Amino acid sequence: MTGTLDRRGRFVLLSSAFVLTGAATVTLGPILPELQEAWSMGAGQISWLFAAQFIGSAFGSVLSTQRLDWSLPGGYALMGIGLLLLALGGPGLALAAASLVGLGLGSAIPATNLRIAYDDPENRGAALAKVNLIWGIGATGLPLLLALVAGRLSLRIPVAWIGAASLLVALPLLRVPVPPTPAGRSSRDPGPAKDSADTATSPRPTGRHSDFIALLPFATVFFFYVGTEATFGGWLVSLAAELEAEASKVALLIGSTFWAALLIGRGLTASFLRRMTEHRLFALCLGLAVFGTALVLLIPELSVTWIAAGLVGFGLAPLFPLTVSFMTQRAERLRTDNTGWIFAASGLGGACVPWSVGQVAELWTSTRIGFSIPLICLTLVALIFYFLIEEDSPPLGDVRAVSDAEENDL
Repeated sequence: MTGTLDRRGRFVLLSSAFVLTGAATVTLGPILPELQEAWSMGAGQISWLFAAQFIGSAFGSVLSTQRLDWSLPGGYALMGIGLLLLALGGPGLALAAASLVGLGLGSAIPATNLRIAYDDPENRGAALAKVNLIWGIGATGLPLLLALVAGRLSLRIPVAWIGAASLLVALPLLRVPVPPTPAGRSSRDPGPAKDSADTATSPRPTGRHSDFIALLPFATVFFFYVGTEATFGGWLVSLAAELEAEASKVALLIGSTFWAALLIGRGLTASFLRRMTEHRLFALCLGLAVFGTALVLLIPELSVTWIAAGLVGFGLAPLFPLTVSFMTQRAERLRTDNTGWIFAASGLGGACVPWSVGQVAELWTSTRIGFSIPLICLTLVALIFYFLIEEDSPPLGDVRAVSDAEENDL
């Protein structure tokens, strides 16, 4: 049964389910004000939910690459259970619910990205941009849905719907086979002895320690990037509500603007990659995200925050899929499958950075001041990226996107 899906069928099934992970990832942010009021929690207390979700995500990421066969259906099942508990349970179950959501996301998101990356290596950058674009549909759609129902029913009811859908989608995902991974291909087909040129461009790994050192910069970028994205997704609605308490629907729309801009940016990534290298696109969009974050921090106006939300979302859009592309390129050169810990760093970033923003916000009684944390994170990403480009020869970013014909194979 697992062999009945061709590449296109696998991509359609994986990407269709991926919409739910986008919605689940951003769930806490839009419903945070309602939870704070219902449970009488301050920013410092409620920020522990972010920590629980992304610590769970870190564990799920490690497990996902160890067992790619169960990580998709298992991840969606855990995510569904967690969302149902978050929507229907009380504050006593909140940490457990957030942890299960994170564990499911940590299993499903890396497994989806890796399966697509290894299933279509010639078209990797564009394929990853497409699936993460589809993730953005869920991330953008949930705040819009909540804005439509706000004032009519509890925002936790749509969250319960998403949880039920996540449970239902787990079974079809059993049909998606595990693609050949770099280490698997190497062990099955070592090939003839390579000449000196091949050996120079495709060295064998010298050990786990050297692999760790070579891949550590990507883990660090994931840590800061996901932490920043989770901060905007998690705290932007609260920030907007703080700037203008009577504009709760506008606050939800500002949160949705961030995810909509991220969605549009992911949709345009493949087009941009036909006109510039991956590393140039990464640098330009990173600069845009830094500028937007600085606007949020320096100008406490609702209209400026709305504009900044779009700028940051658009700037962040290609950074995650491009980093996955850069990382898998290096993993293939090292011939290693040991990449789960890199995605685990994403979960830790999502746990630590939004939590830190909550602590700073409570200390200074200002959510806006807390956004100094993601500004620092993006600055550090810029420094790491600069050294990655200098280190790789030829640069990782010199890999251009494939032609339209190859892209249309999806």
